[in-house]
Amino acid sequence: MTAIPAAEWREHLDTMITGLRDTGALTDPRWIEAFRAVPRHVFTPHLRDSEGRDIDVAEARQAWLRRVYQDDSLITAVTHEPGLGTDVPTSSSTRPGLMARMLELLQLREGMRVLEIGTGTGYNAGLLTHRLGACHVTSIDIDPTLIEDARCRLHSLNLAPHLLVGDGLAGVPDHAPFDRIIATCAVPGIPLAWITQLAPGGAMLVNLRGEIACGTLCLLSKDATGDDEVIGPFLGIAGHFMWARHDPARALPYGIQSTSERDQTRTTTDPGTVATIAHDVANPDFRFLVQLHIRGIRTLAAPPGQPVPTTIHAAATDGSWATAHIATGKVAQGGTRRLWDNLCAAHTLWCALGQPPPTRFGVVATPTAQFAYLDHDRNWTRWPLPLL
Repeated sequence: MTAIPAAEWREHLDTMITGLRDTGALTDPRWIEAFRAVPRHVFTPHLRDSEGRDIDVAEARQAWLRRVYQDDSLITAVTHEPGLGTDVPTSSSTRPGLMARMLELLQLREGMRVLEIGTGTGYNAGLLTHRLGACHVTSIDIDPTLIEDARCRLHSLNLAPHLLVGDGLAGVPDHAPFDRIIATCAVPGIPLAWITQLAPGGAMLVNLRGEIACGTLCLLSKDATGDDEVIGPFLGIAGHFMWARHDPARALPYGIQSTSERDQTRTTTDPGTVATIAHDVANPDFRFLVQLHIRGIRTLAAPPGQPVPTTIHAAATDGSWATAHIATGKVAQGGTRRLWDNLCAAHTLWCALGQPPPTRFGVVATPTAQFAYLDHDRNWTRWPLPLL
């Protein structure tokens, strides 16, 4: 991309930074300086409009710059996912406000070594490199094209962190240990490599999630003794990153099994129960517990096109599914699990626990076991990980 004169983009960048400071997302003077020194537009030369068409930068440069410097995520790459029969985003430029909050949560100090999982456009690696220096930043991505593009963009700003093509789920053992690990991709559980490659006293910031709820960034720390255990809370910060994956050609970390309609069962339950659950289906706190309680759930919603919802539909990666009719209480479900029964149990538990938000949960992960817990890690109200 042809370099754009600073006079054309500096005002947009200053406006973005002012907005981030006003919302409290960006407070540290050292990070403010990093955001000023690393212009975002360098890392987003190819954007798509709402219909998935490439935007011609030459035709609409100012409109493009206004969009780049808004506090929004920008999709920069997609791939076709056979299991869904549609295109799924595989790379983006993360919303600057979220990125700023995550970087400040790392509480970085001079000399710290950082591993970024998911290079993407290279923008976050650029911010980290400006803050810490190139020799202290390692970033890895499964997609060689993304790495090559990121390297060129970073070099144009005289930034040269260690960029590697590889499976980020395996970490980067040759550069370990790391004082901090930041994952700009989502995982259903904590990879063992991240635990073992984290230095004693280190911390990792991870988007641990399933398919039906976000707001699940968690900050996990390892104590100074060096035991291979990380522990920490889920944060009240919305994050829904794209999946980390072993295969650059795939967007999802799982396959989707199918179930024959002949395997279904039909029952009638209390319409009041269905209505109560229908009322809570959109509640993010309930959805968070559901994805802990029902492993592999990937859909929980009223089907589109219903101005007033009449049914609830749930489906899981193993092909299990359920549809409940709100007015009549009639339920159809099929597959290896009775998903509606599981959903009712999750709702009963959520109510019994006082309808807890994600901030009441945390994670413990070791080389031999990992689980999410409620309130404190000694509580036996817990759920095994991974979620998928």
